[in-house]
Amino acid sequence: MPNCQASLHILLLNKGARAATFALRLPTVGTGTAERLLAPSPKSKEGQVTFAGQRIGEDARWRGTRIVEQLEQTAGGYQVTIRGYGAVLLSFRVRQERSGPANNATVGTTTAPTAGVPCARRS
Repeated sequence: MPNCQASLHILLLNKGARAATFALRLPTVGTGTAERLLAPSPKSKEGQVTFAGQRIGEDARWRGTRIVEQLEQTAGGYQVTIRGYGAVLLSFRVRQERSGPANNATVGTTTAPTAGVPCARRS
């Protein structure tokens, strides 16, 4: 059966004060990307919070240079470190069989199915 690709997006939150490292084993293709939500503290307000290196300006437009990190897959999967009170949005391409078994993603000790988006048939 032919393959098709779907996207997998994972939002990791670190609600603690210390940095945390996450190990991910995913059924992915190629590199992934990471876009970080950063602020000086959990109580930070407007102008202090950035997403992927950008802030929202007074005109409600993104301001600043967008920073998207590339995540390389190793034999053990991916490793992502998040500083205290931070978050990161991860994006990956997932290869799925049209009528094969569901793929699973493992983050730490949690496993979740990734085959929820069906592949579209091409005519």
